Amino acid sequence: MISAAPEVLTDPAVVAAAVSTPIAALAAFVAGRFQGRGAYRGPVDAVRRQHQREAYAAFLAALWAYWHATRWDEVLRYTQATRRASGLAPDETDERMHAFMQLFSVGPDEILTTSAMVFLEGPSQITKAAEDAVSMVTALQSAAQGGMQSAATPGAQAAIDNYQEGHGHFLTVIKMFNSAAQSHLNSKK
Repeated sequence: MISAAPEVLTDPAVVAAAVSTPIAALAAFVAGRFQGRGAYRGPVDAVRRQHQREAYAAFLAALWAYWHATRWDEVLRYTQATRRASGLAPDETDERMHAFMQLFSVGPDEILTTSAMVFLEGPSQITKAAEDAVSMVTALQSAAQGGMQSAATPGAQAAIDNYQEGHGHFLTVIKMFNSAAQSHLNSKK
């Protein structure tokens, strides 16, 4: 039997099979590990992407709701119509004051709540865009508060202009968040 071993080892097919078996086994093992990891990560990534999509959509909806509720012209028209319906005479100073009070009363609670999920889900370019949006809401709240204080002063028109400029910038910030979220969600990562 021992004498047959050297004959078998001289057969090139047997030698090739003997040498390649450990390499093939190792290659199959490594490929299986990567395939298994990919099979695990695929569903996990899909679930994570869905959570991100939901967080971004909720935050974006809160931003749009706030933007619509805080448009100066709409709030001022509503204030004027309410005064007329109540039988009050037009009073520009009082109308400005009430419009700014209405703007300030639109709370950012929904934005702050939904932004927390965006901050958790990330990634950093999305959280940066969300931080910019939250900062803009804070600036609009401050501008409305400043408008209440200056509604009866000669600086009232400057306060209105300042608020409207900030509100216009807020629209830009919303669109930037939307673009960053779309870009991330549509990426292959």
